[in-house]
Amino acid sequence: MARYLVVAHQTASSPELIDRVRGLARTDPSAEFVLLVPATATQHLLGWMEGGAAEVASRMAESAMGRFEETGATVIRSAVVDASPLIAIEGELAEHSGEYDGIVICTLPTGVSRWLRLDLPHRAERKFSLPVIHVVAQLTGAARVSSEVSFDTMLVALNVCPSEPILEAVTFLAKQLSSHVSLVHVLDEAEDETEAERYLDRVASDLREEEIVANTVLLEGEPAKSIVDFACRGNYGLVAMATCGAGGGARAALGDVTTDVLRGWHRPLLLARPRFGDPGATPSHMSRIVVPLDGSAAAEEALPHAEELARRLALPVTLVEAISALGQPMAGVPAAVAPGMLSRSVCGESLRDHPLEVEARLDSSTTGYLSDVRQRLTEKGIDATWQAPWSAALHAILDQIREGDGALVVMSTRGSSGRHGASLGRVARAVIRAAPTPVLTVPWSGGSLAGGE
Repeated sequence: MARYLVVAHQTASSPELIDRVRGLARTDPSAEFVLLVPATATQHLLGWMEGGAAEVASRMAESAMGRFEETGATVIRSAVVDASPLIAIEGELAEHSGEYDGIVICTLPTGVSRWLRLDLPHRAERKFSLPVIHVVAQLTGAARVSSEVSFDTMLVALNVCPSEPILEAVTFLAKQLSSHVSLVHVLDEAEDETEAERYLDRVASDLREEEIVANTVLLEGEPAKSIVDFACRGNYGLVAMATCGAGGGARAALGDVTTDVLRGWHRPLLLARPRFGDPGATPSHMSRIVVPLDGSAAAEEALPHAEELARRLALPVTLVEAISALGQPMAGVPAAVAPGMLSRSVCGESLRDHPLEVEARLDSSTTGYLSDVRQRLTEKGIDATWQAPWSAALHAILDQIREGDGALVVMSTRGSSGRHGASLGRVARAVIRAAPTPVLTVPWSGGSLAGGE
């Protein structure tokens, strides 16, 4: 008769562990199992769980015990033990010397598991001279990200870029929306894990002082892919991060990681640029929502997210669309007007021969469209206004942002123009780089944004 010591926490009820226990019980029907669940600090769990460390561990143990028994395995007992799995194993083996024939350790996958970063399976095998069976449980979550508008969970990626602007925006939103926040950092090869963990813990402590529920997660691997994969598996409603640069090319200004996350993440992404010596660059509060439009269905995909935020934050919405007679990409010309009148061949001739008529028709079309959108929002109880300046789109949006303090820009990453499959509209990219306030980008759902430009 063999006796196995099973050590697990978030993976205690995973299909992978259950299958392994079932297999051991079938091989030896007389085998016995003891389950240890370390009382891991809740801020180090992958997602938020209600209760203290011991309470959460107890629930995990109770649930796993039921699953184990369903397999027909003989489970002697379970126990909530020290947060350090190595110390917990050592204590159990010392108290029950000579009673165990093997240890089963179940971890999360490489790149996510804190136990694997501690090399727990190998250290346990060397230290206790018992065979260790290592079971890897896969993360559960949606295979594809839902299009449902939700801000209940936020993943905040804290890596190379200065984090203060995005943390101020997240603090405001999470506090007002009662969101659960996961602070995520991707370790690089030369980084000290202990220091990284201390940094995340300090940030999490600051959030908790604001009565925000926060947990911390350390990941390994390529930063953008690790962030996007973890966010998808966790089905987060929002990812937030800072942009990195102040100039140079578009990719340099946004930062490589941010650019790749923009391409790979298919839900809203909240971005804020570093201050670079300007302490007032990113307001710590939000008093209004600015929604750039261009008359297209793609641009209007930002509206449901703006509506949800406006309702829950009790903020007014300003719709802005620039009017341009040139009909250039993302320049504010409604898509419905463009065929015919605004084609390149006709537009130039019309402007030359009848400039006032063209201006009047453009102005009437744009203002009529914005009035219709405003009416739709008003009927939903949202305080909405619109602006339609004769200007380039970028200038119109930035001017509207600077008219008052505390604007949050909510905009689609694609409008009526751009090459098929383009990952980010040129104006959206320029706004992200230049806006002194946070920008919430909403990806176009008409096709995959992966691959990009």
